[in-house]
Amino acid sequence: MPGLFGQAPAWHALPAPQEAPLTRPLAPSRPDNASYGVAPPALSPLHLAAGRESGRRRALERGTLVHRLLQWLPDRPREEWGILAERFLAQPAHGLSPEESTRLVGQILSILTHETLAPLFAPGSLAEQPITGLAFGQVVLGQVDRLRVTEDCVMLCDFKTNQNPPRPGQAVPAAYRRQMAAYGAVLTQLYPGRELVMALVWTEGPTISFVPLEP
Repeated sequence: MPGLFGQAPAWHALPAPQEAPLTRPLAPSRPDNASYGVAPPALSPLHLAAGRESGRRRALERGTLVHRLLQWLPDRPREEWGILAERFLAQPAHGLSPEESTRLVGQILSILTHETLAPLFAPGSLAEQPITGLAFGQVVLGQVDRLRVTEDCVMLCDFKTNQNPPRPGQAVPAAYRRQMAAYGAVLTQLYPGRELVMALVWTEGPTISFVPLEP
């Protein structure tokens, strides 16, 4: 050591302690290590010029429309849900055929009027609710499609559009289970002692998959 530091016989040269990596936000809608398959190829400019679109892109667009209506309609009078959904989907910009519009309206109304899901669309429920907290040693940054909090229960659901629901006896995909587990871990900290009900709502059907909070 240089003389300007003085003399200290007890000093020992030690490597600096290794610091843990910065906590990286966990986005439950796309969990770490989840397999989503190969990204779809980019559309050819020639295909676009010819007006041809991929089926995947059209499915995503329809899913976005369903999400918007499931977010917006519960705040309108129940008796107007059907006509409002039809008017919205009939807009030329959406590019839907009458048959497609009718099918989507049927899906949406089946979800909104489902007895099990009724609390999620009742007054006081929340749409597109951000969920932020700490779980599993990470920061959770997510958003649930519907959330209802009462004095004794917390209920939430996430919509899965244009996807086939699990077959009878088939488990919910691990990526979705981890997504819901992250939401549940945060909400149980915010509302301790309340029953937690978490569901994945597959709009095809519709089909409901309840997801227990895993320890």
